Amino acid sequence: MKKLAKKGDFIIREHLGELILVLVLAIVLLALYFTILSGGSNIADQEACKRSVDLAPTNLELTPSGKLVDSFGNSVQLECQTEYINYNTEDAEEIKHIIAEKMSECWSMYGRGEKPLFETEDGAYCAVCSMLTFDEEVQITGLTTYLQETKMHPGTEQTYWDYLVGVDVVNFEKEYYENSELEQYDHFTTDFPLAVMFIMDKD
Repeated sequence: MKKLAKKGDFIIREHLGELILVLVLAIVLLALYFTILSGGSNIADQEACKRSVDLAPTNLELTPSGKLVDSFGNSVQLECQTEYINYNTEDAEEIKHIIAEKMSECWSMYGRGEKPLFETEDGAYCAVCSMLTFDEEVQITGLTTYLQETKMHPGTEQTYWDYLVGVDVVNFEKEYYENSELEQYDHFTTDFPLAVMFIMDKD
């Protein structure tokens, strides 16, 4: 004998689909919220770093204990942190875009090299802006060409290379590329962490 469903059963079944839909939507919105929050946090960190670099005195020195001091020995704190980001992509062009963006962000954070921020008489100073890891092992070639030919923003003529070098490069000689150290860094795989660094060296 077939059991008759109670009125309450119909109400539960009627709204169960709506409840699941609301739950899924809530999860998606929550994930989106944390994604936006994370991105906003990165932007805030970058701006804090830029402000502290702008306000810092020049020719900072690094003590043996790892502290930055000015020429009078006063401690100076730069609000610059290393960001750690993992990506899940197999697209080589997307990876080159990610690296180009992180390079330009790092260059901007430290004043595009226009300020003698660190004392480099005894050697170079370097700061790690980003540590990038990738879930997939991808062979990357032609990063230099990507930087030279890709516009930073739609509708502008400035390439990533122009921004990083500081001048508009009209003709990049192949001979210069082949005789420089650039070529050896133009072929790599993403099976190991990549560090995006700001380096200030003595002239």
